[in-house]
Amino acid sequence: MDRTIFAKKIHAYLAQAAWCFLASFMVIVNRHIYGYMWRWFFWIHAICGTLVLMLNTATSIYAIRGFNWVLLYKYAHFWFVAPLLFCVLAVVIHGVIVKNKQYKAKWGTMNHLRHRAFHRYSGYFFIHLGHWGIISGGNKT
Repeated sequence: MDRTIFAKKIHAYLAQAAWCFLASFMVIVNRHIYGYMWRWFFWIHAICGTLVLMLNTATSIYAIRGFNWVLLYKYAHFWFVAPLLFCVLAVVIHGVIVKNKQYKAKWGTMNHLRHRAFHRYSGYFFIHLGHWGIISGGNKT
């Protein structure tokens, strides 16, 4: 197998693991985070979010180092996933800050609830953007 094809397949499988499996699992776990065993579901959500961030960063660095820059700019895949490198980091940091402030607050949590809703909806948006990145990444070259 050609080295470039092998590199593209590794990039694709790791990105698919991050966006299709871990991120979707985070949404499922988040649905049950306020019910029975909510602490377990919170930690599962946090660990999956960190793994998505790590896999997204690793596959981005792997693609930037391993592929030609002309190839990166040529296809729509790059324009779907380029913002994800920084936006996923922002969502993870925002989630940690919101949960920390919410944990420490005793009264007046309405602002924290707004931030939590922003974290949720921005996370959904970036998961959809990641799925579109997976779909657009299957070019033949």
